[in-house]
This record gives sequence, structure tokens and C-alpha cells, in this order.
Amino acid sequence: MATIAIFGVGDIGQSILRGLVTYPEVSRIWAFSLNVQRLESIVADIATIAYYRDRHLDIQFQSLDLRNLPLLSETLAKSRPDVIVNTTTLRAWWVPMPFPPEIQRQLQLEARQGPWLPLHLTLTLNLMKARQQVLPNTPVVNLALPDLVNPVLNQLNLAPTCGAGNSEFLHAAIANIVSRRLGIPPKEIIVEMVAHHFHCNYFWGNLAAVESLENRPYWLRVFHGGTDITPELNPHTLLQLAGQQLPRGRVMAVRTGESAVKNIMRLVRNDPTRTHVCSPLGHSGGYDVRLRCAYPEVLYPRHLSLEAAQQIEAQGLIGDGIESIEADGEVIFTDQASAAMNRILGYDCPRLNPADAPARAVELIERLEAV
Repeated sequence: MATIAIFGVGDIGQSILRGLVTYPEVSRIWAFSLNVQRLESIVADIATIAYYRDRHLDIQFQSLDLRNLPLLSETLAKSRPDVIVNTTTLRAWWVPMPFPPEIQRQLQLEARQGPWLPLHLTLTLNLMKARQQVLPNTPVVNLALPDLVNPVLNQLNLAPTCGAGNSEFLHAAIANIVSRRLGIPPKEIIVEMVAHHFHCNYFWGNLAAVESLENRPYWLRVFHGGTDITPELNPHTLLQLAGQQLPRGRVMAVRTGESAVKNIMRLVRNDPTRTHVCSPLGHSGGYDVRLRCAYPEVLYPRHLSLEAAQQIEAQGLIGDGIESIEADGEVIFTDQASAAMNRILGYDCPRLNPADAPARAVELIERLEAV
């Protein structure tokens, strides 16, 4: 029987909580958030769902500020979860920007996601430090911009086990599209894929006017019964169709939460079967894996070189506004991304040392509030 600790109970955290209620392997859930009123309301909701489903589920909750590292470490030591889940951020992506549409579009096209990294890295970094001190072998599913946050943490030897969402949306959509087209059950289809958050943002952000997928490569092969059936399909068309099916708006939290529940339960069950996850073991991008709890394994495509896979990651990062992540974890933003943030917000940050993320996050929030 497993104990799951969930940090952050916003839209995605709530979706995960509701999903976990259905699994008998989960006997205890710890929920942590800064907002105690929200916690009490959500825990009452989850307890009611468990009651309706005739489940005895031990639900604990605690108000917690993840910026308090000693208290965070103490909390992990007390709760001792089997899987840690992070959904915290200092500013949710769906909170409206204080700009007219034309300025928002400029940020979308030029700044992309990278420069907002401090908002997502700050709390996640503290959580991973606490985990390293107290429960270094406990798997972590991080949902705070994992394609960008996880590889930064990897350079600090603090990488989460995996993320959720992003390329997992595309992977599932492609499997279902092929299933319907060929009349094959989805479980009989293997979609071999390497892709990045950028490949989702290409569709979410309507970037086709300024970007070409030819310059931001991905890997996609489809197998049935051990046979490569990709020649019967058009990978580019499959990706386009999958992109059209991406969830949009706050409803995305539901699908993201279900993606996280899939990954959590595979870790709980020490599941050796193949799945696709976002940013496993510090990678910047989604890969097929065996998500065993003790030793997760990335299943690199048979006919894709490691160098080509690394190029997919590197180009995906550039598409998201990050030129490179250095060996010490320092993030170099693209000239276009940093120039856009400076021009529009007066935020001058061409590079980011992870240690500076808290101060930079405060500055970002202040500049947004001053608009």
C-alpha cells in the first residue's frame, strides 16, 4: 500500500488527487499547499469521492511554504511518501497576462517559455533539495514546466524521475489516431517517440507563422505486431492531427493530471511495461521508458543515434527560448527571448544561475504587477 505526497493543489493537483482516489494501491495521501482554506475544501472533496467509491483512504493535509527548506525537509521526513508529486509554481500559466493582445502575442512569439523559468524552478529546486536530504531514493513526478526545469536540476544532480503531460499528450493522441484509422486496438500499437514541450507549444502558441518543424526535429515511428508500419502513415500528418487534439485552456489540467496519475501508478506498481513520459531522468523532452520505481529505464529508439536524440532536445530548448543549459545548471536564454522580455517588461536576464531563481522570480512578478 502506497503513500503519495502532492505538493500544490491547484487545478492540476486537484485533478491528480481525484484520479488517485480510484486506485486501491494508494492507502494514504498527503496534500500540501500554502492556502489552508483551499486545502480544507479540496480534502473534503476528495474524502467525499472516496466515500462514494467505498474506499477507506487516509487523507492528511498541511499548510506549507516550500520556500522554507528546513520545514520542507521535516515534512518529508514525517510523511515519508513512496512517490512525491510536485505541481507548485509561483505563477500558473493560465493566469491572465496584464497586456493587450498584441503585446501578449509578441511575448508568445518571441520570449516563449524559457524566460519564465524562475517562476517554476524556485519551489521545485527547494523540494528536490529536501528530497535529497531526507528521501534520496524516492521517485518524484514534477509537473512544473518539466522539459525545462528537469534538465536544469539534472545538472545539479537533483533531477526528478519524470514529468507529465506535454509530449505525453501527443503520444496518446497518435496512438488513438492510428487505432481508429487502421482498426487496431490501441494496446496493440507501439508509438516510438522523442519530442519536446516545444512540439506542443508549436500548436498551443500558433507558432507556424514563425517556426518550421523541419528546424525543430522530432522522432516518430509506429509499430504493430513487431512490424514498422510508419511507411503506411505520414508522421508529419500524424503530429499535426495530434496537435489539433491538444487540450486548451484550464481544461488541460484534467488531462495533465491523468497523465501524472499514469506515471505515479507505474512507479507505485514498479511497472516494467513500456510507456511514454515527459522529461525522464533529467532529459529535456519526452521519451519512451520503463517506469520501474527502483530503476527507471529510458528506451532509446533503435534507429535514432544518441547524438540525434540530443539534437532534438537542444532544438526543442531553443524553440522554447533557451539557447543552452550549462554543466553547472546555468541557463543561457536565446537573444530573441531575453530581448523581448527586456523590451516589454524591462526584465534584463540573458542568463540564469539556479541560485538566483528566487530573486529573479520575485522581480518577474513585481514587473508583471507594475504593468
